[in-house]
Amino acid sequence: MERISNCSKAISKWSKDQYLDKKKAIANLKMSLDSELSKPVADNPLISSLNLALLQAYKAEEEYMRHQSRQMWLSLGDCNTGYFHAAARGRSARNRLSMMEIADGSSVYEEEQIAEVIAAYFSEIFATSSIDCTATVQSALKSKISGEQNEMLTVPPTEAEIRAAMFSIHPDKAPWPDGFYSAFIPGRAISDNVLITHEFLHYLKTTKSKKRSSMAVKSDMSKAYDRLEWSFIECVLSTLGFHEDFVTWIMNCVTSVSYSFLINDAVLGRVTPQREIRQGDPLSPYLFIMCSEVLSGLCSKAQQDGTLPGIKIAKNSPSVNHLLFADDTMFFIPTDRRSCTKLKHILALYEVASGQRINTDKSFISFATKTTSLMVMLKAVLTAVPSSAMTCFLLPIGLCKMIQSALTRFWWDSNTGKKKMCWLSWDTLTKSKGMGGLGFKDIQTFNIALLVKLPWRMLTNPNCLLFRVLLGKYCHKAPLLKVQLVKGASHRWIGILAGRDLLASHIGRAVGEGTEIKVWSDAWMSTTSHIIPYGPLKECTNDLYVSELINRGTCEWNKEMISRIMPDFVDDILAIKPSKTGARDSYIWYPAKYGVYSTKSGYAAAIAKEPLDNNSPLDSFDWH
Repeated sequence: MERISNCSKAISKWSKDQYLDKKKAIANLKMSLDSELSKPVADNPLISSLNLALLQAYKAEEEYMRHQSRQMWLSLGDCNTGYFHAAARGRSARNRLSMMEIADGSSVYEEEQIAEVIAAYFSEIFATSSIDCTATVQSALKSKISGEQNEMLTVPPTEAEIRAAMFSIHPDKAPWPDGFYSAFIPGRAISDNVLITHEFLHYLKTTKSKKRSSMAVKSDMSKAYDRLEWSFIECVLSTLGFHEDFVTWIMNCVTSVSYSFLINDAVLGRVTPQREIRQGDPLSPYLFIMCSEVLSGLCSKAQQDGTLPGIKIAKNSPSVNHLLFADDTMFFIPTDRRSCTKLKHILALYEVASGQRINTDKSFISFATKTTSLMVMLKAVLTAVPSSAMTCFLLPIGLCKMIQSALTRFWWDSNTGKKKMCWLSWDTLTKSKGMGGLGFKDIQTFNIALLVKLPWRMLTNPNCLLFRVLLGKYCHKAPLLKVQLVKGASHRWIGILAGRDLLASHIGRAVGEGTEIKVWSDAWMSTTSHIIPYGPLKECTNDLYVSELINRGTCEWNKEMISRIMPDFVDDILAIKPSKTGARDSYIWYPAKYGVYSTKSGYAAAIAKEPLDNNSPLDSFDWH
C-alpha cells in the first residue's frame, strides 16, 4: 500500500509538471510562429509545421483541462478551452478548505491540522468493536450455496474476462454502480415492498381494532457502510456456505483499503480502517444485502416461534413483521410488551454483531389511527424511491394536469420566464410524429401503463408476498382479472385495478397442462390475438377446463370430445401443443412480440384504444 501511495504522489507531481511544460511549449511555439510570420520571405513548410505543433499543444492542454474540470462536453463534441479553464478554477475554489471547526468549538487553519482532524474522525468510525458474532449469525442464517455454485465461483477468471471487465469501465467515471442501489435480485422488485408498506399503513389508518393495537416502526442505520464489521461479513459468507477460497478473495478485496485526504490539491493524512465497506465499490451493495439477511433471519425466526408475530391486514393475508429497504427497515408488530421487548432485543443483537447503529433521529414509530398513511409513506418510502411514484400509485387527475402544465410551459415558454402562447394543444403534442405530434407521453395514460406492471407481476408470479397479501384482502371472492372495486379500498389497490382493466383487454393464456384455463371464458385459442370461443352449447360444459379436453395418459388432445363439444374450433385447437411435462398455464400479453408485458407496449395499447380525431387539420403539420 505504501508503494501505491508513493506512485500516486509521483503521478500527481508528473501531471502538474507536464501541464507546466505544455504552457511553456505553447508560449515558445507562438513566439516562433510570430517570428516566422514577420520575416520578409516566408518559410511556408516551417510555418505549416509550427501551426501543426501548436494545434497539437492546444489539444493536449484542452484534454488536461477537461479532466481537471470533470465535464463531459468535450467527448460529445464541444471544444471550449476557456470554459474548461473556468470550470476547473470554479471547482478548485468550491473544494478549497481554508479552516475547519472541531467538536469543542475551536478552529484549525493549517492543512496538516485539518488532515489530522479528518483522520481522527474517520479513525473513530472505522475502529472495530471486535465482538464475536458467530452465535447470532448462525441462529439467523442457513447454508444456501450448493457445491456446483461454489465450483463456478472459484474458477479463476480468464485473461479475456479480465480484459472485458477492465475495458468496460468508462475512462472518465467511477466503476458501476457508482454507489447507487438497484433492484438486482432476479424475480424481485423494490416496488413490491413499497406497495406492501402502503397497504399496511392504510390498514393502520383505517383499522378500528382497539384490543389488538398495532404499530409500524421505521428504523434507519447510521453510517450503514462505514460501521459494518469485517468479522461479521466473513462470518455471514461462511455461514451461507461460500467456499473458503471465495471468502478469502472477497475479504482481501474488502480489507485491503486505506484512505488519504485531498486537501487543496495536496494528498495528506492516512487512515487504515478496521471495518467498513467502500462507497462506490460494485461489491458493496451485494455484501450489504447479504449482511442484512441476518436481521431479516432474526425477525423471521421470532415470527415462527410467536415472539414477534407481525400484522395481518386481512383474514386471508399472510402475517408480515418486517420489510427491508436498503439501509432502512420497516417493522409491523403488535403494541404489546412482549413484541416490543423482542424487537428491541433483536435490534440490540444485530447492532452488537454487525457494528451497525440505529439512527434515532431518522427513525420513528407510527401507531394505528394516529398518524396519516400519506405522511408515513412519504417519510419512509417515497423519499427513498421517488421515481416509483407513478409505478406504484394512480396519480390524481389534478396532479397529472399540473405535471402536464409544467411540461407545456417548459416546451413553449422562453428561458426568461415570460409565458408564451401554446400554438398546439397537449393532445396534439402527445400524438406520434407520423400523426403530426411530437411523441410526448400523456401523463395519465403513461401512469396507467406503468401500473399494469403490478397486476401482470401478480398474475405471473402468484407466490410473491405482494400477491398473497393483496389476494387475501381483496381477491378472496373473485380472481384478480374479475374482482370489482370495493368501498374502503386503499389508493394503492385502486391503482392496481386501473392497470388491471387495460391488462384484461389484451391478455390471453398459453396452454400448459390446462388446469387453470376455462374453455368458454378465457382467451386461449390464439397466441397473437384475444380470441374467446363462443359457447357453451350445453349447460353441463359451462365450467369446462381445457385440461378436460386433454388425454391424461398421452397429453394429447381428445379429438372425439373436441369434435363433439367444439366442432367449429377443431383445427384451431389441434394446432396448439399442450405441455407433456406438466408445465403450468402461462399468461400472454398480446401487444408484445414475445408475450411479456412492457411499459412501452402497454402505453401503445392504451393509446390505440383512444378514439382518433379524424377532423384534425394538423395531421400533416411540418415540424421542420
